[in-house]
Amino acid sequence: MKGERVSLFFEQVYAVVARVPYGRAVSYGQIARALGRPRAAREVGWAMRCCPEDLPWHRVVMKDGSVTGGVWAELRRARLLEEGVAFTRDGRVDMKAHGWDPVGSDIDFEEFDFGVEMGIDVDADADADADADADADVK
Repeated sequence: MKGERVSLFFEQVYAVVARVPYGRAVSYGQIARALGRPRAAREVGWAMRCCPEDLPWHRVVMKDGSVTGGVWAELRRARLLEEGVAFTRDGRVDMKAHGWDPVGSDIDFEEFDFGVEMGIDVDADADADADADADADVK
């Protein structure tokens, strides 16, 4: 069941990434919040490590616009530059000029209820994640 939830979340991440407009960038945290999992930015990062190549994976950056990706960072930067994305003097994506927020977009998040067909209560999963995060904060 855990593997099904992970692949479900990854599929949701990829559905958002597929909609990031040309010349724009989105953060891992923005994707997580849009999917109702505000503390799951790291999980979005895990999903992006396995991202299908036909998606605009290069448009996903850190909250401050930093371009990560190890050996892929320069390719990501080059692709963003090709799309006309501006960078700050210290090499980060200018998120004020080129940031995109999926929550404020025209995405219908009702379509992300993939869990219904798999028998997974996505809302309960999000509640469990929030409870686990709250417990971790207490320890």
